[in-house]
Amino acid sequence: MTNSTNLVAESLGEIKGFGPLGDPTSLTEGAGGLLEKLLSNIIGFMTVGAILWFIVQIVIGGYSLMTAGGDPKGAADARQGITNAVIGLVVVFIALVFISVIGFLMGIDILKIDDFINNLSIK
Repeated sequence: MTNSTNLVAESLGEIKGFGPLGDPTSLTEGAGGLLEKLLSNIIGFMTVGAILWFIVQIVIGGYSLMTAGGDPKGAADARQGITNAVIGLVVVFIALVFISVIGFLMGIDILKIDDFINNLSIK
């Protein structure tokens, strides 16, 4: 039984986790480096999620507006949905600016969103 387990492990090779946090050598950077990577990845993931949610809400609002026909309440609800989506996106970008300023004042680069996007592959 042990031989078959070893064969499977050897055939899989070295398996690393998802993104930079899956690299066990990153733990040697200390708590500050790991925390910075963790916060950057969380913020990046949430930003990408918010942008995707915005796109979905705009499409739903546009579809609702097109299918409202002559119903003024349906058209008003669709416009309100589009307005809410735009307000949500503005809030996300204001939060990113706020986080960036806080990170700058603390001396850490929390917003490494480009690193997050570049590391979206399984290594």
